[in-house]
Amino acid sequence: MKSLVLLCAALFCASCAEEPKRLVGATTADGRFKLSLEATDDWVRPGFSLPVKVRVESLVGPLVEAWETELELVVNNGDISPSSLYVEFDGVAEDEVANQADSVFEAWITFEAESRKQLAQGEVHAMFLEQHAVIKLRITPEVEE
Repeated sequence: MKSLVLLCAALFCASCAEEPKRLVGATTADGRFKLSLEATDDWVRPGFSLPVKVRVESLVGPLVEAWETELELVVNNGDISPSSLYVEFDGVAEDEVANQADSVFEAWITFEAESRKQLAQGEVHAMFLEQHAVIKLRITPEVEE
């Protein structure tokens, strides 16, 4: 009986989905950039939108030369708008005074949850310079009338 209870407890723990976090991040392999995703909340109702901030920070400070690349976004159990962002840093000339804004790129995207009859989890995947960050969002079930 004791082993049956332990087995049930282990299966229950293994089946639990990871709790959503409102802020996730990752640093590129070369240590030059930090990618982060921050949702305004950790849940959304079907058919509603949830804003998510995408932030790329240069960890080496303001870049001297202009630099840009594409950041791709992929989701499950919903839609995302836009599905990609162009991360741009203008660069700082030698005679200019740099500030923190010169080393940060920020943009907002919108996650819209699919209709669900039961509790589900949506995910926003951001791919940037071979780095991958995932923010998980709880999708609450539709209320039946």
